[in-house]
Amino acid sequence: MIVRIAGVGGYVPPIVVTNERLVKAIPGWTPERIEEKTGIRERRHVWEFDEATGRAIVPEVVADPGPSAQMAERALRDALAQAGLQPCDLDGILMTTCTPDQVSFSHDAMILHKRLGLRPEAFAVMHDDGCGGAMFHLATARELILGGQRRTIAVIGANAFAAHLDREVYAGRLPHNGKDLGSFLSWYLFGDGAGAIILQGESGSGPSGILGSYAANEHLDLVIRRGGGGMYPPGRSLVTDTAFYVDGQLVASCFAPYLKKAIDGALARSELGLGDIGRFYLHQANKRVLERFIAEVGIPAEKVPMHMERYGNMVSAGTLVLLAEDLRDGHVKLGSGEPILMAALGAGAQYAAHVIRL
Repeated sequence: MIVRIAGVGGYVPPIVVTNERLVKAIPGWTPERIEEKTGIRERRHVWEFDEATGRAIVPEVVADPGPSAQMAERALRDALAQAGLQPCDLDGILMTTCTPDQVSFSHDAMILHKRLGLRPEAFAVMHDDGCGGAMFHLATARELILGGQRRTIAVIGANAFAAHLDREVYAGRLPHNGKDLGSFLSWYLFGDGAGAIILQGESGSGPSGILGSYAANEHLDLVIRRGGGGMYPPGRSLVTDTAFYVDGQLVASCFAPYLKKAIDGALARSELGLGDIGRFYLHQANKRVLERFIAEVGIPAEKVPMHMERYGNMVSAGTLVLLAEDLRDGHVKLGSGEPILMAALGAGAQYAAHVIRL
């Protein structure tokens, strides 16, 4: 059996937020320093915000689906349309997000299941994951299909960071491992968006399919968020404990070795070499970090599309949106057999890579 990509979809919200606007709401760095350090000039938000108060402008009524599930639904419907499939053809949904509409009971995935009218026996699971989540669970979906019990599975990554914008929360600092982390950095890095990819199993062999996958975990505090859970129960955590704190130095030092480990592992299982790959879809964490990585590894820059200067870091959605854009713009084509590589590293840490013939 082969597992191929049947369709890919992406969605980014329409509100453009420049560095200049964002620093008025969440002070910390200058707009010029944000671009110098990250390569990001703007990102997209699902909700507007008040520059004077530094808070998201929350709609009077936020009903299901909330911002995360709304974006995920748009991306998934886009992927289904490209695949020529109906929702009833799906055997399951694996959704990954760290900004869910509701935190319990796989809420966002279950809402998608209901709104799209999936069959009752089609599973819907939401995972609390960071930037590596979609690539990590792509490996899970592939293994489920190869196991023979499921044929068509959608993997979705969604990030609705703008719903959490609050200057009071993100003015905090966190002493951690001998460092003083400022939470304001999260706002400069992250943008909203959703991506979806549909995998489908087919008997026999063919020109298309996933040739090799590698997925692994480490325990690294790349991003810290306290508040909630048994270690930080209600009444004991401070309001600033609900912020996302990014350890930028640790991310920068871990990005290259772990992403290279994932890429090397996937290539070894595919029996292809780095030079055989036509296009690389790598996690859009930070443009400067990614530029250094591809130079060190020896990947030609023209083979590595990037969009974080426009969208920021869309967490697990970024690589999926990148591939969806490339398919839309005709840079690659499903069914062509062209070998591509997708890879990501995220909080936790989870990291994974896949060598795929389109």
